[in-house]
Amino acid sequence: MKKSLIFIGVLFLIILFAESLFAAPVGKITSIEGRVDVLKTGKNAAAPVSLNDPVDVGDIYRAKSASKAEITFINKNILRIATNTRVEIKEYMSEGEQSSGIMKLHRGRVQAISGDEFIKKVSAFAEGNKFEVHTPNAVAGIRGSNMIVSFLQNMTGTLFITGKGYQFNPNDPEKKIVNIVAGGISFVAAAGGSPTPPRKATEAEIAIQVNTVVPTPPKDPGAQQVAQGPALTT
Repeated sequence: MKKSLIFIGVLFLIILFAESLFAAPVGKITSIEGRVDVLKTGKNAAAPVSLNDPVDVGDIYRAKSASKAEITFINKNILRIATNTRVEIKEYMSEGEQSSGIMKLHRGRVQAISGDEFIKKVSAFAEGNKFEVHTPNAVAGIRGSNMIVSFLQNMTGTLFITGKGYQFNPNDPEKKIVNIVAGGISFVAAAGGSPTPPRKATEAEIAIQVNTVVPTPPKDPGAQQVAQGPALTT
């Protein structure tokens, strides 16, 4: 009996290893600027990121000073990574009428942009589709839109460029969810609690945040790498 249990346990571990080894990428690097590295699941050291590299669930990306990157996922959703940012691909799935993408922002700033496929799915079945950025004290999600999420000095800020979405603190005793529309911004303070009521962001706030995530136009052919070639397929 004991040998049978050991055999079953070993077989289970082999299956898990095989699934992780042959899991299909969930996206690829479509723009890179400066120094960006990735820590892959099961690896002890981060490696430099190159254009068109596959993106997998569990990847942890780190953009250094004066560096940026862009990930295009299998359903055409986009994640842009700003300078001095560390972000993890916690979950990503797009099958049938459902899709789920969760990014964990450890520090810095990212921009999440939904593709047409996600917009159609979330319009038909909002509860079964999500594209969220999680920080240590907040969750921000889009519903067919474009948002920039930051986690700086232990404070989360969520700015919507277009569309609409939501923000909440999972540890908030009041469980308050705020809905944010284009041009609106909301914060979750370092001390936690409920998100602030959304207010209209100033032009300066929008400009600063957009400039930190949008790829810089290259001054020469070697200044920035932007992916060319066929689009990703599911």
